[in-house]
Amino acid sequence: MHYGISTSLLHRHKLEPALKRIAAAGFRQIEMSSEPPHLAPGEYQTLEIRALLDDLGLTAPVGH
Repeated sequence: MHYGISTSLLHRHKLEPALKRIAAAGFRQIEMSSEPPHLAPGEYQTLEIRALLDDLGLTAPVGH
């Protein structure tokens, strides 16, 4: 069984630092928030997010 965590718990951090903290805590699945600052318009490109998730060993089966 894999436990996941929502990036909204780290809503005060930009996406990359939030994902790094989540990965460092041992989580491998995330629910990605589409609210700023995580997915603020123009902040990240889709391929950048995918590469960051891959580099950190994270999967994001759910977004909101």
